[in-house]
Amino acid sequence: MCVTRVVPVVLSVWKLAHGQEAYYLESVAQGVEDYYVGGEAPGRWIASSDKALGLAGEVAPDDLRAVLSGRDPSSGTRLGQPHTVPGFDLTFRAPKSVSVLFGLGDAGTARQVRDAHDQAVEATLEWAERHVVWSRRGHGGTRQVRGEGLIAAAFRHRTSRNGDPHLHTHVLVPNMVLGEDGKWATIDARRVYTSAKTIGYLYEAQLRHNLTVALGVEWGQVVKGIADIEHIPAGVLKAFSTRRAEIEERMAVRNQHSAKAAMIAALDTRQRKQLDPGSIELRVRWSERAAEIGFDPADLRDAIGRTEPTTVTAGEQRAVEDRLLGVHGLTAHDSTFDRNAVLMAWCDSLPAGQRPARLHHQVTRLTPSQRRTRPAVGQGRHRHRALPSRPRHHRPPHHPRHPTTGQRHSRPPRLAASELGDRRRTRTACRDGAVGRAPSTPATSPESRHRLVTRTAALDGPVRNRH
Repeated sequence: MCVTRVVPVVLSVWKLAHGQEAYYLESVAQGVEDYYVGGEAPGRWIASSDKALGLAGEVAPDDLRAVLSGRDPSSGTRLGQPHTVPGFDLTFRAPKSVSVLFGLGDAGTARQVRDAHDQAVEATLEWAERHVVWSRRGHGGTRQVRGEGLIAAAFRHRTSRNGDPHLHTHVLVPNMVLGEDGKWATIDARRVYTSAKTIGYLYEAQLRHNLTVALGVEWGQVVKGIADIEHIPAGVLKAFSTRRAEIEERMAVRNQHSAKAAMIAALDTRQRKQLDPGSIELRVRWSERAAEIGFDPADLRDAIGRTEPTTVTAGEQRAVEDRLLGVHGLTAHDSTFDRNAVLMAWCDSLPAGQRPARLHHQVTRLTPSQRRTRPAVGQGRHRHRALPSRPRHHRPPHHPRHPTTGQRHSRPPRLAASELGDRRRTRTACRDGAVGRAPSTPATSPESRHRLVTRTAALDGPVRNRH
């Protein structure tokens, strides 16, 4: 029987339902040992929560309920207009090799892996705050206003639904943002969805960078944003990937191989999540499972301390840029590309990872006019069809259009790189692939909202109880 391989999801974005915060509040550690070793720790406020509303430290249930209902937790005052979507769940997942190192490594190693994951989530959200967070004003939402940052509550979990090591964090983002005009309003979710894949790539790149610095691990080839730690046997990774094995087997039985089929298989095979037995019991179970397949967790030391972090030299950067501009690079399948495409390509080019801020700087070298233009959603020749709520006379700012492969290779690569910002792009903004194409119905309609979230479901199931 041929088993379809399910490609790991870099980042998923879900709409929250009213009252769903109870799931996250109840799935946290009960003791200080679990928190210290890296268990289901209490939620914590991150991003601009403190700056915007004075929310810092551990997440209190009443505070979370208040912001998800669109109110100031300190006064109960409504912030902005009532809205039907209380917020979003951005789920960041570490690669299986990182979760195995976290689950089978000693306490010191587990803490370093946990800290590297937490810092990667925060650094990536900081980038998203600067480049993705916008709101809309005016009739049909034609006026775009930059947001002052995200309110975000992070809940770190350590296991999959089957009890395997699965380090991941749910970041709950209330659907409200303070605009630079001083007014509270809902988040322009289209930007979040169309940048979701890029955000996931940046998280993975930052995580690889953190673990290279902290533990000196080496990385395999980066494929679709994800790489695994070298010198951890593939058989070990497979043994602790029972949830994925269930999904792949169900897809093979049905002879279905699409992303939608994977989502359906995930729903069909989903079991009720068991109560967390505690950090000590989990590690005993994982060690016993490793022994059953003949793997000694002490052998994980072979994967640590093998390399030291290095900086990307000017020559290496030029080589990456020339490759991205080559015939098999950014225009191998499309004649144009945008900032998100360049960011993801850079992430795939750096096995040892890099900080999002540094990656963004490298992208501005390749697309210099990005520093002068504001990326817009629903732009290009399909902008009116994609977003009919936008007036026909409105012309939002465009990404720069980049030369085709034939145009680029008719002159030296470096000359082509220097002129990238001089063209205007003419394609729809939803090429990023996070949720497919922008909806053909108004962005505020129920059909639009349903379509935006359906494609992000991937291997997760309904909005509730998702691992």
